[in-house]
Amino acid sequence: MELQRLSIRQTFGKIGIETENAQQTLESPRGELSIETKRAVVEGNYEPGELTIDSSAAWSALGKGSHMQWMNMIYSQMDQIALQAIAKQVEDGHRMGMITNKKNAFADIGKKASQETLGPIQYVGEASNMNVKLNYEPRPYQAEVQPAELHINYTPQKVQAQYQAGKVNINLEQPFTINIRVSDYSWDWDS
Repeated sequence: MELQRLSIRQTFGKIGIETENAQQTLESPRGELSIETKRAVVEGNYEPGELTIDSSAAWSALGKGSHMQWMNMIYSQMDQIALQAIAKQVEDGHRMGMITNKKNAFADIGKKASQETLGPIQYVGEASNMNVKLNYEPRPYQAEVQPAELHINYTPQKVQAQYQAGKVNINLEQPFTINIRVSDYSWDWDS
């Protein structure tokens, strides 16, 4: 008996894929930085203070003052000396007027007059640490200040970027096929 035979053959297709990665480069150059500073300026108006020293009392106490001060010092003592002299004359007059006194009043008064002086006259002043007078008048300090200045400038640079796209290559390495055949087939049956 002869039969027909159907044969189907198939081959799978093969696809080939080749890829190349994308490439990217970035460059970022430094920016430009400039800094400018200006110093602070201080202008001061300073006048020295005034110091006055009055040492006239010290020189007067040493007997080295001006002639007018020296004469005034002696003159101011004359009232007291005159009063002492008047009191002494009154006292001597009373002694001379006392008749009952057995002593010679005139001889005693003459003897005393030759030995004593009329009240002490001070030709120098009194020594003291307060004789020198100090006076200080400060002057105000006037200042004008111009503050410091700082200027910072920054100029950025653009980022430089390069991009190379990736590639994908797809190709057919082996096509997909179906082969269908019908053939006569003889088959012997042996009994």
